[in-house]
Amino acid sequence: MLLNSQRINPARPVTMTGLENSREVFLNILQKYILREWLWTFVAINLVLLVVMLGVSFGELLSDIARGQIPTGLLAELLLLNIPNVLSTTIPLSMFAAIIWGLGRLYRDQEMAVMRASGFNWKMMLRPLFSLLIPVAIFVLIIGAYLSPLASLTVQSRLETAFRTAAEWGLQAGQFHVLQKGDLVLYVKRWKKMVEP
Repeated sequence: MLLNSQRINPARPVTMTGLENSREVFLNILQKYILREWLWTFVAINLVLLVVMLGVSFGELLSDIARGQIPTGLLAELLLLNIPNVLSTTIPLSMFAAIIWGLGRLYRDQEMAVMRASGFNWKMMLRPLFSLLIPVAIFVLIIGAYLSPLASLTVQSRLETAFRTAAEWGLQAGQFHVLQKGDLVLYVKRWKKMVEP
């Protein structure tokens, strides 16, 4: 004999609230999994591209130093100030490559087929996609609108200061120094320390 039995009305559909809630949680877990997959792929690709682009910038700076256009004392500082310009190029490329790479891996490992079988459709991928795209887009906007111009102004100011300060060029007393592609030849007889009043 069943206690507290209830009649089931055939006209009234039976809802499985617990199953639906667990399914929503399951889909949220899938979305977090896809977001985490894209995020780590984006970080890895961006680091690789950043190292490559900074290596290219380092080579260009060494070439400018060899031609006498940039003083040797500013090499590390100019390389650091070039990072915002490099990031504004590498971040969009890394994001595009991370999304394509992540989707390709999901399809290759048949994970997307399992997700579709569990009720996961392509519209549900928009939430993790925009959860990653919007912060990255805001960060790129800040770099392009504020950090890159500030870095360029700082580089220009440091170069103007360096042209007035011989120590930045690594000039040594008792030697000739060829600067500006050979257009400028300096001979430093001795250093005289300037005392500020």
